[in-house]
Amino acid sequence: MRIRLNILCVLTTLVLWLQPAPAKADGEAPKQLRAAVGVLAPYAFATPEEGGLLPDAFGLLSARLGESIRLSRVTYRRMTFMMENGDVDMAIMVRSPQSEKIALPIVRMALSPLIVVGLKGTEIQSPEAAKALRLAAMRGGRFDIFEKAGEFEKMLFTHDYVLAAKMLRGGRIDAIGGPAEGVLRALQDEGFGAPDIGNVFVMDQLEVWLHVSRRSKLFADHKVIALSAQAMVDDGTYGAIRQRYLASDLLEKMYGPLLEVPKN
Repeated sequence: MRIRLNILCVLTTLVLWLQPAPAKADGEAPKQLRAAVGVLAPYAFATPEEGGLLPDAFGLLSARLGESIRLSRVTYRRMTFMMENGDVDMAIMVRSPQSEKIALPIVRMALSPLIVVGLKGTEIQSPEAAKALRLAAMRGGRFDIFEKAGEFEKMLFTHDYVLAAKMLRGGRIDAIGGPAEGVLRALQDEGFGAPDIGNVFVMDQLEVWLHVSRRSKLFADHKVIALSAQAMVDDGTYGAIRQRYLASDLLEKMYGPLLEVPKN
């Protein structure tokens, strides 16, 4: 009898040990949020110490949510793959038909001018004039206006805008195309000032949105995230972060004194 009782106790213990853990009760903290940023100045720099526009923005969002956000600094192409696979929950990126296939845009954070700019003396007054130039854009940027077949016959794609700025200085290209923040920051970092560049021609306005991956395990919580992110836009804190990282003297040439990049 004693042997049978011992066997019964062992079996009971095994059954209890193998049972799945109980589900979390409502109101408990969700699993840690994960976000990805593409390493490209001024959006994100290679190390946490250097910061960047988007790491600072996610830091503020983390504080407002009261939840930690684990940040992955990767290439733009890798960021897209991570969002598509649900390896991260969030990213701030340009809204496009491609982005909407893999993620849900939940808050428009800002408008970003899509520009074309060359050296002093290169005056661009129309899309047709831009299309006739040897134009460099960033590989993987996925800006449809630069990727339509045949429209930019002399298009070159580079790893980043800093390389494009070097090519511009060396006379290998006529102009650079891309979001104003990235292009103008690269020109500034390469020593270009307002007197060194031609007019800044705005091809389009890109909509920059906070996206939540459609495969995120926290997809159901996106409305809570959206409320905090929208508050950052409405009270100007996201705009203040953005202004801190922009190339101010080149933007002044683009918009005129005391004017700001459009926010929304």
